[in-house]
Amino acid sequence: MRVLHAATLVAAAAFLAGPVASAQSLGEAAAKEKAKRKGKSEPSKVFTDDDLRSAGGIANVPAAVDAPADGQAKPAEGAKAGQATKEKTPDEIQAEQQAAWRKKVDHAQSEVNRIRQIVSDMQRDLNDTSGGVYTPRRANLQTRLDEAQKNLATAEQMLADAQDEGRRNGYR
Repeated sequence: MRVLHAATLVAAAAFLAGPVASAQSLGEAAAKEKAKRKGKSEPSKVFTDDDLRSAGGIANVPAAVDAPADGQAKPAEGAKAGQATKEKTPDEIQAEQQAAWRKKVDHAQSEVNRIRQIVSDMQRDLNDTSGGVYTPRRANLQTRLDEAQKNLATAEQMLADAQDEGRRNGYR
């Protein structure tokens, strides 16, 4: 028994010492990385907060807003002025608002349908008692079902609010 125990310890030590002996030291890894970086060209410009502050302007606006693409001609200045002064008619504004409302209602309806499907699937899984009635899986599923039903009620309320908004504004 002692011989078997000793042989097992020696085998375990050899198994664990193998990767350690062949592992690369930290110094060797750093030297290889330094040599690899030495072969590369200069790094690109690094921007600091000070550089951004001294540059001025707004960072999220593109530099050439009015510049056309290479294949496009510049529009006439008179056309730009005409477009800027043209105001939307009340019918156009109403149509845009109705389109935005319709998009909002469609999104709310799709969300309600999605959550209803989730609730239906969870309820179907809960109705399957073949795995046992008093299991942790079933309790977890019941908790998730309760949360999904709360989310469904919230989504249905959002849909009803959007539909009421459409009725008040006379949208179809």
